Amino acid sequence: MLSTQAQNTFLKVNFGYGIRVGKMMWRLYFHQGSYPGYESMHLCYTNDDVTVIILSNNESHSTFISDALSAIALNRNIVLPYAHQEDRRYAAFNKYGGKYMMQFTRPPYMATFPMEFVRKNDKFYIHQGSGADTELKQESGTKFFFADGTDQQIEFETDNSNNQDKVWHIAWGVKRELKKNE
Repeated sequence: MLSTQAQNTFLKVNFGYGIRVGKMMWRLYFHQGSYPGYESMHLCYTNDDVTVIILSNNESHSTFISDALSAIALNRNIVLPYAHQEDRRYAAFNKYGGKYMMQFTRPPYMATFPMEFVRKNDKFYIHQGSGADTELKQESGTKFFFADGTDQQIEFETDNSNNQDKVWHIAWGVKRELKKNE
């Protein structure tokens, strides 16, 4: 059940029998489930003997809750959530852009997706190739948050000449650098 039986080569996701399996930075088995009225997540970090199971009967974000509890149990550095406030004093999004690869190493995604920062009608978006674009709202000269209500941010780091140097995706308590995709 826990050994790889099939693989989605596009998403680079491995499947056992009824459960996703993978080795990213740690050995992990998981299964997520939902149906109208409930959502669940079961994570098992075998190297650390940590299992987190979240059962929700109100469709709360069990995946995000399981991430937070896992990070605490595994003693990982986490970025604490906070209430985001849009600050319209900045018009800095005009200087940011580019194509990147966004890596998700958290269940249920565990994949790398191409994405691009785009400007439309004086607004800033993430375009991920398929599906609707996600609007980004600016909260500082270098930091944006996802307008869809998920606790995700994009942070642009600039060099000494104020040019875009690095881009960070902050989500689910983790800050990861986006890799340039040209």
